[in-house]
This record gives sequence, C-alpha cells and structure tokens, in this order.
Amino acid sequence: MVTPSGVILGGVAVDRERIVYVGSDDLFTESPSSHRRRGGICDSRTNRPPCAHGGAPGVPFEEELYRQFKNETEGALRGVTTFGHMIMAPQHESNFRYLNALIKAGNELFLRRLFSHGVVTSELHLAEQPELWRRGVTSFKHFWNAYKGADGMGILSHTDESIAYRSLLFIAEKGYPGVAMFHCEEIDPIYLLTEKLRKQGRNDLEAWAESRPPWAEAKRIYDAIEMAKNAGNPPCYIVHISCAEGVDLVAGARQRGYPVWGETNPAFLTHTCKMDDLGAGVR
Repeated sequence: MVTPSGVILGGVAVDRERIVYVGSDDLFTESPSSHRRRGGICDSRTNRPPCAHGGAPGVPFEEELYRQFKNETEGALRGVTTFGHMIMAPQHESNFRYLNALIKAGNELFLRRLFSHGVVTSELHLAEQPELWRRGVTSFKHFWNAYKGADGMGILSHTDESIAYRSLLFIAEKGYPGVAMFHCEEIDPIYLLTEKLRKQGRNDLEAWAESRPPWAEAKRIYDAIEMAKNAGNPPCYIVHISCAEGVDLVAGARQRGYPVWGETNPAFLTHTCKMDDLGAGVR
C-alpha cells in the first residue's frame, strides 16, 4: 500500500464505506463487518488511447476501443485494479454513444474493474448529466484548455464558465460520489504569448514552455477551486498539474478543509524543456 508516509506491504480494511485500517499483514485483524483488500492501484484517469482521448486519429472510436482494450487490461494486471475511462465526446456529440461502446467493450474484453468519466463542454452535455448519473457516471471533466476557434481540437473543446458553473451546481446537488474534474490552462494569455514568439521566429521546445507559463495554469486552478467552493463545494479534482504554483493552490485548499485533489503526470516529473536535455531529468 502506498501511503503519504511510505510503502507498506499489507492491506486495507474497510467497514462498510469507511477505511478503518491500513497496515502490514503482521498486525492485520479482521472484524465480521470489515472487508479486506490487498494492495492495488486505481488508475483514476487512464491517459493512454483509447482510454483517455477517444482513439487514434482517423480511426472510428469503437474500432480503436476494441483494438487496444485487450492490451490495456493485460498491462493493468500487474497492479492496477480499477480503470477510470474518459468518454471524450466532442461538443456536438452525445456522451451516450461513447458510453454504450465502452460498456460493450468492457464487458467483452476488460479484465479489471472499469468506470467512466463524462465530459461537459456544451449545453448538450449539460442536458445529459442526469441520465449519465442514473447510469452510474458520477465524475465529469471540464476543459479549460489552450485550444479555441480555428485551433479547437474536436474532442478537446473548451468549456465556458457558464457551463462549468452549472455542471458544478448539478454535481453539488447530487452529492456523493460526484466529482468535478478540471483541465486548467488560461487560454488568451497563451495565445498572445504564442503569437509573440512566432513573430520572433521561435519554434523550439523552450518556446512551447515560454508560451505556457506556470501562472497561466495556476490561475485556472484557482478559478476551478473558487468556482467549486461557491457552487455548493462539490469535490474538485485538478488533472495533470504541471507547476509548483498549482500544487500549492491544491495543498492550501485542502489545508482549509475543501475537498480538492490533484494529480500529475510522470512526464512533468522526469522531463525538461531543454532541447539538449530531452528525456529523464533531475531539475
């Protein structure tokens, strides 16, 4: 078991829905009302196609789902006990097509527990939330990302503040186990900085980093936390944090008692933006 204080070779005891013990096998006792689980990992937001982003470009979603699901689940057998799959429907498409395909493929091919996140980027997706909830989808992702207009990527459509706020109100009203997920980037400053660097003839890897400064991510993380706090305070999950400022915002909110969590990505911990230093780094 991986805990904040270290790794324990042991398990977890759960009494109904409450964790009552985490510890080594030597000290483990079980009561009649408790259920024991051995160590394992919940991959809460799988970040491999098709599990996260809808499949390979130009390949139908269902086809790619079936093609890769078998490999994904075999890889999970080495320690991942539960997968969280993002439906990733474009703005103009229903989440249900993707959910139905996921359920079918999961029932036929998946060897681990599987659940799904919905996306909320349009009025259509807002209208679908009650039925998605009824069918067991209780976590919803909102994209405050660096793509819009002609550059907009179909499955990475931006969620405007009005839609995000109403989605938060819905999740707060429903309560447990609802979760609001946020991809956080401040779009307009990134566009301005990108254009400035292009005019300078910059097209290098460091220019990419300079066009996306840490504060642009941190600002949106702050916005997500504040919006959630003022929409009934539903649990808020900040995905793939890549800056120290974002970590501080999540940690500060948690210290003040707000239900906020964050995740990062191995690439953010092992890579630098130096052209001569690609690969694992120590900075």
